[in-house]
Amino acid sequence: MLECPPNRAPAASRSARHRQRLKSGRACYVIEAGAEVLDMLVRLGWIEERELVDKKVVAAALATMLLTSAENLGAAHGRCPNCGHEW
Repeated sequence: MLECPPNRAPAASRSARHRQRLKSGRACYVIEAGAEVLDMLVRLGWIEERELVDKKVVAAALATMLLTSAENLGAAHGRCPNCGHEW
């Protein structure tokens, strides 16, 4: 998790976290996940129903599901889902 010293102003902390994400090759995206998406995450075992109240846990479950799905899709087709390189 990205952390900043507590004595920084909120805007400075956000900027520092943004720079840290850029350095690590990460980005933040806002998505709207309705009940059907959350229910699917639970039914497929990506998250437990009691964890749905924690936005960070939901975000991690969604990211893991997307990455795993992309890897499986690439493996099934014998190609990297990012660049199309054959393996």
